[in-house]
Amino acid sequence: MAASIESLLLEISNLEEPIEELQTLKTALFSIPLSALGDSVSGPRLAVIFSLLNGNDRELIELCVEILGRILLALSPVHLAQNCRMELQAGLKHPDDTVKILSLTQIGRIVENHEAVTEIQNNQDILREVIHCIAGEKISVAKEAIGVLATLSQSKAGLNAIFRSDLLKDLKDVMAASDIVRYRVYELIVDISSVSPVSLGYCVSSSFISQLLDELTGDDVLVRIIPVCDAVPSEGPKITGIQYGFPALTLMHRECSRFSESL
Repeated sequence: MAASIESLLLEISNLEEPIEELQTLKTALFSIPLSALGDSVSGPRLAVIFSLLNGNDRELIELCVEILGRILLALSPVHLAQNCRMELQAGLKHPDDTVKILSLTQIGRIVENHEAVTEIQNNQDILREVIHCIAGEKISVAKEAIGVLATLSQSKAGLNAIFRSDLLKDLKDVMAASDIVRYRVYELIVDISSVSPVSLGYCVSSSFISQLLDELTGDDVLVRIIPVCDAVPSEGPKITGIQYGFPALTLMHRECSRFSESL
């Protein structure tokens, strides 16, 4: 079956509008276990599918996203980090949100892997695009981007990559895009600061926490909606920032998330 998939990829590379062949490829890919795919679908043949994302045909893009989602899942995070960085970075800037989510999902797999994470951690261009995705129109894109950055920030090296580089300015610039985006960034900051006293220290020294608390105590729309949001049950993640002298973090994690989704 892997051989037939490779022959389909070869056939697709020689066609201008391979809709029918892509449908056949999709069926074949989902009919066999991921373990049977392995690295047989990597390399130049895979680049053909990525290149088809550059067109304007919505049906073609949807098919390619489904196909790539299956194929990339069969590849190891290390392989993705070493061989697909450029394609994933291009996906972060794609006008179609499903392509953005595809890239963010795979970058998320990379940053979760201790052997692969340095390839992203040391790539400011990719991280900058991930930060810009927080300002995406669709909340689903923003959530994926927040998840990537929160996972990356679980290590000191990841914290340094974000808070001790030019990316800190990018994060603050993104905050200025709108109220919605600002509260998305707050959600990220609370996620990061809740991990440990060290991560909280990074968030404090970057002034995010003081700005967050100023908004909590100031005459801001968020303060006015807190009683409403509090009336809605939440099973969100437990925030341990309260242990470090910032009780407002426990409340703000849920409110920042809900506020960014409701405006």
